[in-house]
Order: sequence, then C-alpha cells, then structure tokens
Amino acid sequence: MPYISAVTRAGRTLITEKYYTSRYNKKGIERSLNHRKTSEAQERCNLRKAERKVTILLNANFGPGDWHLVLDYTPDSRPSTPEEARANIRPFLSKVRRLYRKAGIEMKYVEVVEFGKKGGLHHHIILNASPEAMKAMRKKWSFGRIHFNLMDDTGEYSALAAYILKSRWYWKKAGGKNKQYSRSRNLHVPETRKTIIKTAEGYYEKPRTQKGWQLKKETEIHFVTDAGWPYMRYILIKDEKDNKRRGSP
Repeated sequence: MPYISAVTRAGRTLITEKYYTSRYNKKGIERSLNHRKTSEAQERCNLRKAERKVTILLNANFGPGDWHLVLDYTPDSRPSTPEEARANIRPFLSKVRRLYRKAGIEMKYVEVVEFGKKGGLHHHIILNASPEAMKAMRKKWSFGRIHFNLMDDTGEYSALAAYILKSRWYWKKAGGKNKQYSRSRNLHVPETRKTIIKTAEGYYEKPRTQKGWQLKKETEIHFVTDAGWPYMRYILIKDEKDNKRRGSP
C-alpha cells in the first residue's frame, strides 16, 4: 500500500503530509464511501491547498517583528465586489513599495482579501518590518483605518493562514476569481520533497518527531478526503535551544 510522504522545510518549520494518490495501487486500503466530486467538495479541496501554500509562504519568509496589517473600510467606501477590492489594494501596495525603497529595504508581502458573510470587507497583509515606512504608511490608505499587529515569535503561522483565508466561501460567492491571495515575487518558495513509501501496513498514524524539533500539537490533522482516502498533516518547529547548544547561528 504505497503512499506519499511530502516534507517541506519552511523557515523554522518542517511541514509533513502523508496521503494516498490514485497514481499508485491502493489495493487493501480501507476506503470510506465514495462521494461525487461536488462543487462544495472541490472548494474544500481548494481551501486546503490555499492554506497549505500560504502557510509555507508565511513560515519561510516572515518571523518575529514582522507585521500583520488589517486594512478596513468605512461604510461609505466599501467595495461591492472582490475585484473592486483588488483594484483598491494595488495602488496602496505600490505606494508602500516606494516607501520601502526609500528606506533601503526590499518589501515582501502576502495579501488576502476577506469578504465576509454579510458583505463586510477588509484586507490582510503580512509584511516584513520597516519602522520608517510604518510612520508614513497610514496616510497611504484612504478608505479606512490600518491596524498593525506584530507577528509572534513561534515562526509557525498555519493558524494565521487559516484565519485570513477563512472567508473563501463568501469570496467565491461574491464573484471572486482566481486566487484569494496575492504575494510579492521576491518570496522564497521552498521545495517540497515527495517520497513514495511502500509498506504493507500503511502510514504510521502518529507524527514522527526528530531530535532538535518540537511537534506543534495544534497542527496535527487527520481526516478522510472527499475521495474517501485518509490524510495526515503535522508541523515540527526547530528547537532554538538545541541550535544554541550546537553553536548554530
């Protein structure tokens, strides 16, 4: 019963996924009832993929001291469609990029449009820090307020990725096209190493820890896909104390 083990090193984290695929023989695997590939099932699949991609981008490119910005709208300036919101955020990002260049810093970002159930809308932007740019940034957003939130020191931001993408259903319902998020081109995109594991027992259903790494228990996920196959994901965080003991930089 071969399965795929996919491991991605992103910043201080190791993201591990274990799953079966139709490319390989699954004889002997206990499969749940088969379901039709409905539009809702496809959306669940797309949301999982988006959360995975954004988690990797955040973990690989941002850390303590960087910012999670929330840009909101006053009621009379609120866009009626996701595309209008996209049109508003592009000039703002261009203005902020110029502020970063002036400060001698290369700007990096991930941006998500959150379109709420009742039509409420705001933007989430994960942005590398620049105190000088921050002072002038507030004046560049003319539709409402900017809220600045410091990124925590864990280096593991899967919960943040899930939070900022949580409105994908309403984004699509409101007419959102393509990706709900955008990013700067200069982000590091780690390679995912995929290995075919051949075993008679199937994958081990508990996370495998490693010396110098700690399991973040909240990231451990088990579920059955809409196609009826088991899936597992968990994230390990590099132990900084272990690094210091070994004399790592």
